Amino acid sequence: MQSMNPAGRPKKQLDWDVVDNLLRLGMSGVKIASYFALHEDTLYDRCLKEKGISFTEYSGVLYVKGEEPLLKKQYEKALAGDNQMLIHLGKCRLKQYAYEPESAQQDKALIKALLEHIQNQTRNPLTDSDNADAKPV
Repeated sequence: MQSMNPAGRPKKQLDWDVVDNLLRLGMSGVKIASYFALHEDTLYDRCLKEKGISFTEYSGVLYVKGEEPLLKKQYEKALAGDNQMLIHLGKCRLKQYAYEPESAQQDKALIKALLEHIQNQTRNPLTDSDNADAKPV
């Protein structure tokens, strides 16, 4: 028989083995709560009470455990000669790109603009009309 919560409704069953598998698959707490027809706060509270740690900590450990077999399989395929997998892992893990990512191009443009501004300020330190009569030091 299900235990009753203070509001008088039966406490919903929560199978932690299923939760663990869903977390390994990368499912979020909101989706897992929906799977069990729970509010996400209920899932988070139950994790704290029943597992003794926050859902964030709990899910983080299992999420990583779900990534490990995928990374292992990708690594094995790459070492077996799968060129596409070698390229993929090179980009993801080693940040190897045949081109610069857009963010790097934007960073370079910003740095160039800032350097030009600084150089212009250094060449023409008295651009303010209030200081036009001041003598350079």
